[in-house]
Amino acid sequence: MMLTKTRKNKGFTLIELITVMVILGVLAAYAVPKLFDFTDTAKSKTRAQFRVEINSALRMYGLQQLASNGAKSYPPNNSFTLTDLVEESSNELGFAAGSSADPDTFLYDGNSDADFTDSGIDYYMTYDTTGTTFTLGTWTAR
Repeated sequence: MMLTKTRKNKGFTLIELITVMVILGVLAAYAVPKLFDFTDTAKSKTRAQFRVEINSALRMYGLQQLASNGAKSYPPNNSFTLTDLVEESSNELGFAAGSSADPDTFLYDGNSDADFTDSGIDYYMTYDTTGTTFTLGTWTAR
């Protein structure tokens, strides 16, 4: 009869546990910075896409004026509430029209809590018109 040794303590050795922890630490050290980079890239692309949508909305406004009044025109500065171009769903995504003190701006709250209080994260974009043309600024950090 052949005797075999049986191991009384079942489980992992300390070396095996340390090896697994080191491997997980290396993977985490690589993955976490990539995750934050993807988040920053997504926020930047979101701002760029919102600018394109506002640009399209203003062009459509001008074409509607051309169709109804026979002349293309855009909302004048300081008398136009940009809220008309920003839908309610955009506010949930962190976008809003400027305040009454600065009505010719669009706002973006980078952390999407839409409170616009984190000055290091918030962005703004200006709007300017001569009546027959308009200009949108670029997104600028506050």
